[in-house]
Amino acid sequence: MSDSDRLSRDESILLLNTVYNRVNRICDGLTALNERKLKTGPEYRHRDKIKESHPLAVYRLVPNSKKWKFDSRIPEELKEPPERLWCVKMNIRQNTYMENGKEELDESYLPSSFRLWEPSTVAKSLIPNACEEIKSFMASEIAKPVHERLPHGDAIDMHGFYLLFGTPAGVKILYKDGIQILREHVPQTAVLCEEYANMICQLYHLPMKRFGDLTQLQIMRYEPKHAIWQHLDNIARYDRGPIITVSLGPKYVYYDLSPALIHDENAFPIRVKFQEGVMAAMDGVARMQFSHGLPHDAFDEHKISILFKMDHIDVCASGYVPELRTEIYETPIDPSQVITTRKLPTPHSCVDPHANCEMDSTFQKVHHRLQMVESKLAVMGYM
Repeated sequence: MSDSDRLSRDESILLLNTVYNRVNRICDGLTALNERKLKTGPEYRHRDKIKESHPLAVYRLVPNSKKWKFDSRIPEELKEPPERLWCVKMNIRQNTYMENGKEELDESYLPSSFRLWEPSTVAKSLIPNACEEIKSFMASEIAKPVHERLPHGDAIDMHGFYLLFGTPAGVKILYKDGIQILREHVPQTAVLCEEYANMICQLYHLPMKRFGDLTQLQIMRYEPKHAIWQHLDNIARYDRGPIITVSLGPKYVYYDLSPALIHDENAFPIRVKFQEGVMAAMDGVARMQFSHGLPHDAFDEHKISILFKMDHIDVCASGYVPELRTEIYETPIDPSQVITTRKLPTPHSCVDPHANCEMDSTFQKVHHRLQMVESKLAVMGYM
């Protein structure tokens, strides 16, 4: 696209708002379609039971201080996104506890790019045995001298939690390699990971080979009454895509999310509660501008987390984080299986002054694709 073909700032914002309105109309159509299926389809009772067995709750979070909000200056000598992020992480590190969760809110307070999916029937059947298997295996790894542990990744003691496939800086264990190690040592856990990987590939329309090439695999074990402080996950050239986590062990999982890099005086921290086995994805704004953590006194037993850390799939950014000097990537997904379907928040001006000229072209392509989806829903009578 030449400079003469590039949209002006006002035209870009107008197009973005048009896309936003179109997405909301499509969300309404999908909601109507889903409700129609639930009320008339043969799986109504089955789906209703699934929804009841995996409740989602959102609460206002009131930490013991306002350290969750990053309001410091980043030294000018820190120029690259990873080192700038490290500065942010050191400033917002804060523990949260169960007592910090206050009144219940509705789902509209969730970041639009924080998404939850039900586990498949197969995954549910695999969880109990896989959870006990990986707990036992990690306990045996931790008990070994370091030189006797797995050659492809250590179990590292990190303030109350242990990380399997925690490798030296700059080294990553890709899913395609990590799953081979799991098959050898914890076969039931490997089958469970493969089931979730298949779900992710379906939702993100990815071939398994590409998923294996652009996804890191990590497994964490948290000690009872231990968790992790508020933080943003590292970013590098290769891992700015969604981070998808599955938690095993405790019946309920609590995620604390704080708008650390959101410049809105009305934004505040929240706590999300959902059940074991649900896939939680942080992408886009939820990945790059919200910090996250777990309350330190929430779990009376070992908690296992399976992490799939993906590279960004699309070449075009959806926003920009000035503190980190990096783009925000948000990967399109199939909305039909997300636990909560709701409208997106009204977009603010997020045009990146450093974005390349391909952004305008991408927005236009998205706009036309949404028109097609909207037309099909209209023909079906759901809009």
